[in-house]
Amino acid sequence: MRSVQITKTNISSLPLDWIYIRYQRLQKSCLKSEGETHSDELDLIREYFDLNGYAAIFGITNKSDADQMELEIPTASRSQYVPIIENRLREHYRLTQRKHNLEQQLTDILGAFYVLDLPKMTATYGNISGVQTRGGVSSPIEDAVMRPFSRAEKIKEELMNVEDRLYDMAHALSELTEPQLSLVSAKYLVRREPKDDQLMSVLGFGRQKYYEIKKTSLIRIAQELSVI
Repeated sequence: MRSVQITKTNISSLPLDWIYIRYQRLQKSCLKSEGETHSDELDLIREYFDLNGYAAIFGITNKSDADQMELEIPTASRSQYVPIIENRLREHYRLTQRKHNLEQQLTDILGAFYVLDLPKMTATYGNISGVQTRGGVSSPIEDAVMRPFSRAEKIKEELMNVEDRLYDMAHALSELTEPQLSLVSAKYLVRREPKDDQLMSVLGFGRQKYYEIKKTSLIRIAQELSVI
């Protein structure tokens, strides 16, 4: 019976304790569902309990899950976490693009080097080890051969630094639900940030659902990054 959906037609005939259990289960799964059903059903239960005087008894309010989550944030942090997380997300996108660029540079450098005819060069020009001769003068060919390796090492170092900076946000994003990740990716992890109204249409979310998912996404990321 607990899997039966609560509707305006059947809610008054159901036991209060069963409705409350159903409410708790829906609360836990609502944000993991892409549909509107759970949200509508939760709103119906909240309204029914409130109109009939049961809200205070069961501790149910008409506040959304996002509002409830935000109430748990320290007052001093409520006005600060949103711009902080939005800027961190934009920086994450820039770093991701930089990572791709560095990886491509590294591939190009190493790829160009390995197509050289090294045996022929060795036979023709002698020492290409990079170790200077007793006279202290290395050949132009030695310099030409070693220069890509030096450049590749610098790129590898920068790449490791970028990957370290990406790690925390990548982990936070992995903790989001599919709808949350879709919204955050489309909103912040792009070259040109779209307007909210435009994004609602693209993602197929109603206005209330859109802002609910957006707010809970930013809160979840802020929690994972220890911003709040």
